[in-house]
Amino acid sequence: PPLLLHKRWFFDGIDYPIHIPDPETEGRRDLDDNSLTTSTVLQEIVFHVTKENVLKLKAKANDEAGSTDVKISSLQAVLAHIWRSRVRHSGMNLEDATHCSLPANMRHRLEPPLAEECFGNLSPAGIISTTVRELLDNGLGWSAMLINTMVGLQTSE
Repeated sequence: PPLLLHKRWFFDGIDYPIHIPDPETEGRRDLDDNSLTTSTVLQEIVFHVTKENVLKLKAKANDEAGSTDVKISSLQAVLAHIWRSRVRHSGMNLEDATHCSLPANMRHRLEPPLAEECFGNLSPAGIISTTVRELLDNGLGWSAMLINTMVGLQTSE
């Protein structure tokens, strides 16, 4: 198996510490007058979902998915619901593409497995893409199945 590299490296000629400006949090330049403006982009959203509502979403997603082989998890059902709700109220065109990006825990999926000495997680993002029309027309179960399929496709290959 290939060895993991634990040594960090940097390009020559970079003044440390490395600072990468983030226009969303530090402001951005207006293209017309080159002035710095403060972003009004929402940085955090908190959802409070009761256990009962999570169970209802999970049951609905599994019922709509109609598969006896695959079970939609509570997390997948809630994420599908949030994705659909955000897209439904975004004002996006029905033909626009929409994407859902989720990290997947790969530590237990690797073959050969990571050595016990390896610390941390390996969490690449899986991306699901569809159109707004497909997402909204096909229901919660279909959306949750897209998420479930993406998670299932995360393998060591």
